[in-house]
Amino acid sequence: MSQMTLSHEFRTPLTSTLMLLESLLISCQVESHRKIIRMVISQINLLICLVNDVLDLKMLDQDKFQKKVADFNPSETFKFVMNIFA
Repeated sequence: MSQMTLSHEFRTPLTSTLMLLESLLISCQVESHRKIIRMVISQINLLICLVNDVLDLKMLDQDKFQKKVADFNPSETFKFVMNIFA
């Protein structure tokens, strides 16, 4: 399976689900439901990151990996983790 196919097979359903949940979040009025929806959205985002990491490992294995520079905020990461377990 090519990387492009692998990427499409994993990312498309996750991204589609994410878009539907974000639409549901906008229309939902019950705060307890909104909290659950936000938690599911954060978990899907984690899954997308995991898929991206697996694809990066595959590229690394094929000597095609390109380094990415990203900002990292430990405080935001800590808040994110605390919200998962709250």
